Amino acid sequence: MKARYRNLWPLAAALLPFNADAQTHDPAIRHSARCLIVVASLASSEDATLKMSGLMGSLFFAGQIFGAEPDIDLASLMKREAIDIDERLTKELLVQCGGELQRRGGQISAAGEALKAMSGSAR
Repeated sequence: MKARYRNLWPLAAALLPFNADAQTHDPAIRHSARCLIVVASLASSEDATLKMSGLMGSLFFAGQIFGAEPDIDLASLMKREAIDIDERLTKELLVQCGGELQRRGGQISAAGEALKAMSGSAR
């Protein structure tokens, strides 16, 4: 996959505050932001499956970020994290973040099956 936002990195870097007061975030939030950045790029795909994965993945990772810090400035966080995401890192993150989505999807499916079995035995 091509790094679609490669030309935006210098612009994003110019917009960032580089002072001692710049907000730092928990590594898990930073990871979720990076996943959000790369997974969101799939939402513009012509392939319906990739597009849906991009949309669902974006909601998932944004939910993780907002769940951890409800009042976060998401735009600033994403600009800060996007700076060093190159094509190589994009590929690594797509694999890693895609794996996270698959694991969580499996957990959701298993929970749904457990509820379905529970409601079937209540009859």
